[in-house]
Amino acid sequence: MLFLTKKKENVSLTEKFIETFSDKLQIKKHEHEIDKIREKLLEEQDEIENICPIHKIYCPDCFCEACINEGKR
Repeated sequence: MLFLTKKKENVSLTEKFIETFSDKLQIKKHEHEIDKIREKLLEEQDEIENICPIHKIYCPDCFCEACINEGKR
C-alpha cells in the first residue's frame, strides 16, 4: 500500500512539474510578444513626436525653419 501511495505522489509531482514548466513557457512566449509590441509602440511614438507641425511629414525629411528652430534638424 505504501508503494502505491509513493507512486501516486511521484505521478502527482511530475504532473505539477509539467504544469509549472508549461506555464513558464507560456509566460516567456507572452513576454516575447509584449517586448515586440513595446518596440513597435516606441518606434511609432518616435515617429509621431518627430512630425513637422507645419508640413505634417517626418521631421528628418523636412528642412523647414520650424524644424530647424526646434532642433529636430
